[in-house]
Amino acid sequence: MLTRLREIVEKVASAPRLNEALNILVTDICLAMDTEVCSVYLADHDRRCYYLMATRGLKKTAWPYCHTRI
Repeated sequence: MLTRLREIVEKVASAPRLNEALNILVTDICLAMDTEVCSVYLADHDRRCYYLMATRGLKKTAWPYCHTRI
């Protein structure tokens, strides 16, 4: 598992843009952990909420507008 995680980190680090890096992250984490859903949220402490930045497995209608309160 550590080898697989290292490979994921290297792929994410080599992505040219943030959105590509986040999509690689959620896709590869789903595959590595054999799960259907993986999501990355950005915490906005000033507004006290989380914003969905990337997902695999959630319906497209749930984002990019999906957010939740802290």
